[in-house]
Amino acid sequence: MKKAFSILLVAAIGLCSTLMVSASWLFPEQNRHIFTDVPEDHWAFSAIRELAAQGIISGYADGTYRPDDAVSRAEWAKLMIESAGIHAGDYGAYFSDTADHWARRHINAASGHMPGYGDGSYKPDEDAVREDVAVSIVSIMGFETAGADFSYLDRFIDSIGISEIAKPYVAVAVEQGLISGFEDGTFMAQSTLSRAQAAVLLWRAFPVDFVDNVIPSRGGSVAVSSSTDFSFVPNVSAVWEIYTADSYYSDPYLIIYDQVGDIVAEDDDAGGYLNARVLVRLTEGIEYTISAGFFYGSEGEFILYVAPLEIAEFLSGSGEVRVNGEGFFEFSPDSTGLWILETSDSGNSDPMLLMYDNSGDLIHYNDDMAGLDSAILGYFYEGDTYLVNARFYTSDIGSCLLTYSPLVPDSVIPGSGGDAETIDVSYHEFTPDRSGLWLISYDDFGAGGVYSWIDLLDSHGISIDYSWRRIVAYLDAGETYYINAGIMSYDYWDYWYWYDDYYEEDFIDFDDDESVTDDAASYVFSVSPISISGSLPTSGGEVDVSSDSFYEFVPESSGFWTLFTSDNGDSDPVLWFYSSNGRLIDWNDDNYVDFNSRLIVLLEEGETYYVNASFYGDDEVSYVLNVAPPLSLPSNGGEIYVAGDTIFEFTPEQTGVWEFRTLSDGDQDPLLELMDEFTYYMAYADDNAGGRDAILSIYLEAGRTYYLLVEFWWSDDGGTTLRISFRP
Repeated sequence: MKKAFSILLVAAIGLCSTLMVSASWLFPEQNRHIFTDVPEDHWAFSAIRELAAQGIISGYADGTYRPDDAVSRAEWAKLMIESAGIHAGDYGAYFSDTADHWARRHINAASGHMPGYGDGSYKPDEDAVREDVAVSIVSIMGFETAGADFSYLDRFIDSIGISEIAKPYVAVAVEQGLISGFEDGTFMAQSTLSRAQAAVLLWRAFPVDFVDNVIPSRGGSVAVSSSTDFSFVPNVSAVWEIYTADSYYSDPYLIIYDQVGDIVAEDDDAGGYLNARVLVRLTEGIEYTISAGFFYGSEGEFILYVAPLEIAEFLSGSGEVRVNGEGFFEFSPDSTGLWILETSDSGNSDPMLLMYDNSGDLIHYNDDMAGLDSAILGYFYEGDTYLVNARFYTSDIGSCLLTYSPLVPDSVIPGSGGDAETIDVSYHEFTPDRSGLWLISYDDFGAGGVYSWIDLLDSHGISIDYSWRRIVAYLDAGETYYINAGIMSYDYWDYWYWYDDYYEEDFIDFDDDESVTDDAASYVFSVSPISISGSLPTSGGEVDVSSDSFYEFVPESSGFWTLFTSDNGDSDPVLWFYSSNGRLIDWNDDNYVDFNSRLIVLLEEGETYYVNASFYGDDEVSYVLNVAPPLSLPSNGGEIYVAGDTIFEFTPEQTGVWEFRTLSDGDQDPLLELMDEFTYYMAYADDNAGGRDAILSIYLEAGRTYYLLVEFWWSDDGGTTLRISFRP
């Protein structure tokens, strides 16, 4: 059946709550421009897909396009302006009923081609009618209407229904082949236009052609099958979105050069499934080069998209906005300081937030701060402009509420320290009354949720340290810090991956009743100054630990040092090792026999370090903390008696296969572990030399340093002879 009519430009854009479908970040692109109700055999499929890819039309939060729905006057204005490549600036409200309308900027830009009504209104949410389409398209395409040939209207039996002011425009539109009537001979001047018809006719009216590797000034898309440099002169100064999609198994990259050949942006693998994506501010009239190629010589084909970044709404001051599908927002704070942007009311969708500066550089990113919701805390300057991308993890389908406001701490912790409670996610202000090491921690591991965290931030919201349980940091008296404490609970997740007995991945749908709940999603954390219990000997030694203690340690020589616990009774020792400013270097629990702990750390002579000798549980039964540099094994091999768990340094004099064998006495059960000079694991042996002895054979290089751990399964009071021999 013949289409009801044809026209070469109409509007097809989401309702005011529908935000632009834009490029994804970190996620697959293959299906991002396919709508569930527009299959590949739909008569408008190609047009809808292409215009969605260019960011001109969009779908709805449920993944549909609704091709048979009518187009409103606001949607028409937006589509017409963007299709014509006209920049829609924020010029205030020209009409009495558009001051707070989502399409205000586009309506203003279109006002010279599609005016409002005599009462000063625009009636943006009323349907656009066919004669409006004719007037607008003829006007925006610059056709003359003076002397219009009205005989073109005689073909319509209902031409009397065309308003007098619109007749010359309709006549020109028909003459130019921009619009036609229906099979029954009518024009139906007051009839509406469907979204599918709008997409097809716009696609035909404003084709995007790439000639001699020149990208049109308003942007577009093109298939790339080999590394190509494209010339591009943007028609507007703005942040542009340049990305690849549908790459399948190829690996595209993007490099953007300015007119003198300097790189202004580049990316590889930021678009998901090996695709690339950049946001970059480009200047109108300046020629840029977009180099689109394949990483490491991979072959294939992908689609290159170039489009000005579509701003869904301008955010100023404090407030909230509903996000349906993906959207970019321009954010301008009305005060300088810490601001928080966070999502809520997201249901089963999974929102994420990305924050860019005005040049398109990514400055903040967050996903799953609380359950599946996200939050960004940042220091922003009054009057500056930032870009906020609110999107959804698995697709462009989803809905959430985005709120933005200056940070108001949930509590202020006294300068001498104290306790604070967090429920879900909270922020706490702290200004220490003394300079030195401070401990921020909580003891209730798990805290009623599946995952909990503490994040220490400076006065500008920059993370100093992050931990799942405790933070040690050097803080300055009088400086303001913020503690972000929170809980992630999987009760928000409906689906989990599970592995059956055959290690085959099965997709399991868990009902709400089966998922983890967060009824107790709160915990209390403490902030306290750290008291140093004493100093460890600079040459190493032993110290009895009977309670949670911090020790200062200044090694007398550079190199790898060993810290391990022994004689722990029924306690469960934990070791934490920190730099002089409180930065965690390493920690260990249960890496030694009988719940003991062991660390191997590379230290500098004369530097100050701190050791926190702690306990995993509540039973603080004393244990011994041993600190020592590694003992040396003879470089030509030999035998040495090992009386207990010991770390040895070994630098072989010959390259080849070396054998390490234990010859235990009594009932001891030794094991061997070999590490390289960076303490990376190389080999392990246990019970493979007859009885409980171990034998380890491995190829080693002469002059290179290795570390050999000899330990005993059942007692720290073991004894064995260790034989080292070269096997040419």
